[in-house]
Amino acid sequence: MIRVPQIVSDVNVFVDGIGFAGVVDKENFKLPEIEEITETTKNGGFERSYGTGIFKKLEFEFTLKEIHPIVYTALGTAKKSGKGAMFICKGNAVQDGKKTGFVATLTSSNFAISHKGADTTIKGEARFYMFEIGGVPLVTMDTDNLIANIGGIDYLEELRKNLL
Repeated sequence: MIRVPQIVSDVNVFVDGIGFAGVVDKENFKLPEIEEITETTKNGGFERSYGTGIFKKLEFEFTLKEIHPIVYTALGTAKKSGKGAMFICKGNAVQDGKKTGFVATLTSSNFAISHKGADTTIKGEARFYMFEIGGVPLVTMDTDNLIANIGGIDYLEELRKNLL
C-alpha cells in the first residue's frame, strides 16, 4: 500500500508563563537534530567510526510571521534569571486526511532574535528539548540532568549512575 507523506500544516509558538508568540510557516521551523558525535579510527585495514556517547548541540530555529513584544520579554527574562525561556511549539501533522497534533518544548538561555521585515527569527541552543506526537513522547533531551531519552530508551542512564 502506498502511503501519502505526512506534512506539517500549522505551527503556533507560545512562551511559557507569558503567552502566544506567533505563527510559524512549516518551511521556517527547524527543531534540534539528534546526532551523536563520532570518532574515527584507522586500524586493521579499515577506517571506522565509533559513537562517543556525546550528543551534538541541540540547535533550533523558527521564524514567527510577526513582530511580537512577548519574544523580547522572554529574552530579557531568560538573560536576567539565567534559567532560560521555554518555547512551546504546537503543531498539526496531516497524513491521508488524518490530523495529529505534535508539541515541541524547548528551553534555552542562549538564543538570539533577528528581523527581516515583519518576520522574527528565533535561533538558539536548547538545554531541554521534548518532542511529542499524538501525545506520545518520542524524544526528551535534558542537558542539565544528563537525560537523552529517544524512543523510550534512556541512552545516558548508565552515565548518570556512574557520575552522580
